Amino acid sequence: MVKIVAYAIAKNEIKHAERWAQTTKDADYRVVVDTGSTDGTQEKLRELGVTVYQSHVQPFRFDMARNISLGLLPEDADACLYLDMDEICEEGFFEKVRRKWTIETNAAWVSFDTGSTWQKDKLHSRFGWTWRYPCHEVPYWYKGGDARYVNIPEAKISHDPDQTKSRGQYMDLLELAVKENPNDARMWTYMCREYYFYQRWQDCIDAAKKQIACNGWDVEQAAVCRWAGESEHNLGNKEKATEWFDKGVQILPLEGESWYGVAVDAYRNNNWSRCLDASINALERVRSMHYCYESAVWDWKAYDLASIASYNLNHLDEALAFARAAVKGDGPETDRIQRNLTFFQKVKNERTSTRKSSK
Repeated sequence: MVKIVAYAIAKNEIKHAERWAQTTKDADYRVVVDTGSTDGTQEKLRELGVTVYQSHVQPFRFDMARNISLGLLPEDADACLYLDMDEICEEGFFEKVRRKWTIETNAAWVSFDTGSTWQKDKLHSRFGWTWRYPCHEVPYWYKGGDARYVNIPEAKISHDPDQTKSRGQYMDLLELAVKENPNDARMWTYMCREYYFYQRWQDCIDAAKKQIACNGWDVEQAAVCRWAGESEHNLGNKEKATEWFDKGVQILPLEGESWYGVAVDAYRNNNWSRCLDASINALERVRSMHYCYESAVWDWKAYDLASIASYNLNHLDEALAFARAAVKGDGPETDRIQRNLTFFQKVKNERTSTRKSSK
């Protein structure tokens, strides 16, 4: 029988301790390495039957903490599930893994729900792996050849993060990561995004240039183009912003996020034909699931821009249709979109009434 160990690192996770113990109850082993909790996390997990070790990682970095936890796992485990304290396995998860995992398996893809569902390699074999990167760390296969993966989409994990928990250490860790790995496109992608979140516009642009130079995954390249375009916009550089958004489409023309960036740029410049064309392209393009995926583009954002562009091009029927679709998306700007919809309908009614009275 396949033996599965669920493991995690933790610090002050009392809020999630009981849920984590419950969601991993069907694992053969459960191991948590605590890196300095003061809120009773260790005691609670032990009370619930979880094996807990304590380790102080100074200076802290995620890959080192995870490698410590990896080294403490039972040697007879076949599959190792790294499950953060804020992640939840759906009922039957472990049995689904056991049915698919074989002696030749090195890792497995499962379904991972972060608001959108995509595939993530959340399981790996007991040996042959080490963790890399100070932040946004990943398990790395260090044995020769390619790791043998199995796909288990029916096994599902959902992510329910604690938004109140500080992630302030990420900036320093990412700056360390790109210093250690200056040619790593993935790390430059995260660095660019972090600068964007903190509104460090010029740093974001510089990071985007370094990411592009690494010639990495086209999805990540297109994403940094959007963040750099937004940064140039916030610095007041309209032409440079347009260049970045256009570059994103050139790199990734078949996915919608890049086209949405062009639509936003055209909206800001009152270029309504370009805005409408780009919005429609965004809605019609592929919706690939990855960590740069932006579901709001298809839920309401592209419909919203298409409705505004259609109105300004005097296409009232299209403006109404797109606005109705945007309202259905139930996004954070639904009230404004509903006001637009009401206004568009009022204008159409007035024009219809005027035509009738002129006959």
